[in-house]
Amino acid sequence: PPPDHPLIGRPDCMLTPHSAAQTIESLRNMAEWVARDVVRVLQGEPPVHPVNDPSEVAANRRRLRS
Repeated sequence: PPPDHPLIGRPDCMLTPHSAAQTIESLRNMAEWVARDVVRVLQGEPPVHPVNDPSEVAANRRRLRS
């Protein structure tokens, strides 16, 4: 949040970074998902876990070209 956010400095509020994905298990799972998706793409299939939604990518390309 910005430095002047109303929650900053409140004694009854604790702000922490989002770090739920920083466990050994989650990092291992992400590496496995990436590897499987790379194989899928190389075989001509769409990835199961794309970082960018293909429909959004296409829409952004069209918008940038116009």
